[in-house]
Amino acid sequence: NYYKGECALRRNDFISALPAYEYVIQHKGEEQFLFPSLQNAARIQLADSNYKQAIVYYKQLNEHAPLTSQKIEGLHGQTLCYYHLKDFNNALILAQQLSAEEHADLSQKELGHLIAARSAIAIDSFALAEKEYTILSKGNFLGTLILFKDTTQHMHDMETIKSNQEMLMEKERLASLGQLIGGIAHNLKTPIMSIAGASEGLNDLIREYDSSIGDSDV
Repeated sequence: NYYKGECALRRNDFISALPAYEYVIQHKGEEQFLFPSLQNAARIQLADSNYKQAIVYYKQLNEHAPLTSQKIEGLHGQTLCYYHLKDFNNALILAQQLSAEEHADLSQKELGHLIAARSAIAIDSFALAEKEYTILSKGNFLGTLILFKDTTQHMHDMETIKSNQEMLMEKERLASLGQLIGGIAHNLKTPIMSIAGASEGLNDLIREYDSSIGDSDV
């Protein structure tokens, strides 16, 4: 079945290749066939956007594969799948593991930082997002295609963070100003009302005085 899957894969016949690989996986084939079958089944599921099933295979690959490259691919694949599922907490954890993996290649490390940054933004962890983007900008990643494509998104994300922070600060400033003006108005209201009342009393006395002039009884 493994070779059947390989032949179908070479023909780009993924529909026939997948069940052949899954047969090897389910029947716990020999190691030399099992882990390549996990790799290819996971890749096909990822390509078909079956992220949950791809995670199952990538996790087995990461935990049990004998080769370091296979383990790293398992970690890499899980990171992508969780990100596509919008499970940003798990995506962030795995992305940080991937970027810190000493045997990962440059593009895998870069992807780890990139997904970590985007996942951090998704969960409102802006300081962590900025840290990850800073690592990307300062590292040896600028020449690779994925970061080039993401530069505009990065700038947009940073502008959004800055704008949101400025809006929040402005709202807090206006709220404080409103409280201050309200307090001043309240404090002014009492003496002004007292003055107004006293002024009205004086006007009454003046009118009474004017009407009493020439009155012999006063």
